[in-house]
Amino acid sequence: MRRLAIIVLVVACASAAWGGRFGLSLGVGFYKPGDEGSSYTPIYNLRAHYWATRNVVPSLRVGYARYTIDDTTFNYLPVIPGVTYHFRPATSVDPFVGAGVVYARKWWSGPLEEREKNMWGFATHAGVDLQAGESFGLGLGVEYVVPDAGDFKSAYPGFMFSLGVG
Repeated sequence: MRRLAIIVLVVACASAAWGGRFGLSLGVGFYKPGDEGSSYTPIYNLRAHYWATRNVVPSLRVGYARYTIDDTTFNYLPVIPGVTYHFRPATSVDPFVGAGVVYARKWWSGPLEEREKNMWGFATHAGVDLQAGESFGLGLGVEYVVPDAGDFKSAYPGFMFSLGVG
């Protein structure tokens, strides 16, 4: 977590120095974990982003989900640095597409022998931002996440809703 705080601080300082726009958003998504017997589960997200150009927005997103299957409670923590391309950023309806790299940590308690797993993968997303004010907006989108590139059964679709500034 200390590394994450340093990255967010560096992005914030770079934003002030380069004159770009820095922003934050909070969101909730619904995704279906790849575990057998799972159903759609809420995942809560915090996203820091920086408008590097008019259309290109690098970001860092951290999520957290907790769900139970049978007698096993799972905790899921994906960290996704990525980049998004916005097609119409100066308008009230702004469609976007993006991709990122996923580092995910999953740990659990229950009858399963293995207790944790670290995974590397990738994510893609698309959606639309709706401007509700000069620097406030709503985001709606879909994503496809493969948290473990070595195991495509871990892939899941997700649906996102977010509120943000910047």
